[in-house]
Amino acid sequence: MENRLKNNHNVYEHEIQFDKENENYTKNHSYKDLNTLQRKSPSLQNNNNNNNFPHKSNSQSKILQNKKIYEKENKIEKIDMHNLRNYDNNNDIINNENNNKIEKNSKNNSINSSNQEINSSSFSNVKNKFIKEYETDVNLYGITMQNNQNTIRLAVSSLETIAKQNQNSPFNKIEIVEFFEESDQLKKVCQIQTLFPQTKLTFCPSKINPNLLASTSDILRIHKFNDFSSSSNSKLTPACDLTKKSKKNSGPLTGMDWNKTNPNLIGVCSVDTTCTIWDLEKQDIKTHLIAHDSEVFDINFGSNENTFISTGADGSIRLFDLRALDTCSVLFESQDQTPITRVAWNINDNNYIAASTQDKNFIFIIDIRVLNTPIAYLTYHTNLINAMAWAPSSYSHICSVGDDKNALIWDIQMIENRTEDPILCFKSEQEINNCIWSEPHEDWIAINSGNGLKMLKVI
Repeated sequence: MENRLKNNHNVYEHEIQFDKENENYTKNHSYKDLNTLQRKSPSLQNNNNNNNFPHKSNSQSKILQNKKIYEKENKIEKIDMHNLRNYDNNNDIINNENNNKIEKNSKNNSINSSNQEINSSSFSNVKNKFIKEYETDVNLYGITMQNNQNTIRLAVSSLETIAKQNQNSPFNKIEIVEFFEESDQLKKVCQIQTLFPQTKLTFCPSKINPNLLASTSDILRIHKFNDFSSSSNSKLTPACDLTKKSKKNSGPLTGMDWNKTNPNLIGVCSVDTTCTIWDLEKQDIKTHLIAHDSEVFDINFGSNENTFISTGADGSIRLFDLRALDTCSVLFESQDQTPITRVAWNINDNNYIAASTQDKNFIFIIDIRVLNTPIAYLTYHTNLINAMAWAPSSYSHICSVGDDKNALIWDIQMIENRTEDPILCFKSEQEINNCIWSEPHEDWIAINSGNGLKMLKVI
């Protein structure tokens, strides 16, 4: 939330390459023209036999090979032309041999120019194939993807502290963005204005009501997306506002999670040290409890509808069960009570939780069977961590993004084998504020960076 977005066009700096001979990772600091999530490791396997990260296609490898050939030929050609320009400067007549050289180099220059256009077009096609982009006029923070197998639809929200034109009118907004195959573009289909930035956006995980959208700021709001045949007529309309009847000890909401097992439940957390579980059918509070000793920053449901975890400024991760709220389990406590800002509970294996701490550039993975001791630290990021997202159908893969402009994918199976580098990397032009891994479209990860939304295809 405190990111300051900067313009920097030096992108694609870090690439992780897998050394098959030594069976380890080496870091290659070089600029890349193909800015997409690229595979750097052998075929991934896990207990579910999921393979979400296929190898690069033959056509893509061919493009990279052609690029190397072109660069080599172009370098040789420049040397030859330099020699020709400096050949026999005192003579006014150029012999036939040099004329032949000039003609030959002229032809090569024409061929190379043609190859350059072809390769440039090929790289553009590859980028369009693996990266979909959308830009708006505000800085983006909140992001979510709809659970719809037939359509790629996202919701994004802005992060503006003051109105740009009139301080009395809100300039923050929520936009619905959809991918259109006909034009191969992400386009906005509708938007609504909001007074405050939204700390969290979540589409309903149920396939029965995928058009319900929840957002949190000062209170919890439910919106309904009305999907008409014409995108110009689509609307996002308020469905209900959920707020406590008593304003005592209430404060801004810092996080929210929609229960995937029972979509009738939504959990929110607040700076007032509490967690609240809402019953959407009754539009009333199911449970309200003091969860931590200070501000609560994040909340996550597990695969069981009755269990959730929370974390906050007291530096602890706590496990709650809705069937027995008299007690809770402290799963982890950070050293010196360093605030834990984000937690992500692995929905495919509830033994694993990923978390990030305030002002730190690493993520730690904890196994709830081993209390208070992380099983691994993910330390490749060089700046603050902003968000994490587990893969929807693989228990071992997680994506992380941060202020170092990197979106990284890790395999905790390989980390357990003492290989701690990420397996995939994407470098953005600006700090990355948030990420979401699509459940119905598992090959796509969406990120917010500056005023741009990017969808990255995992290859």
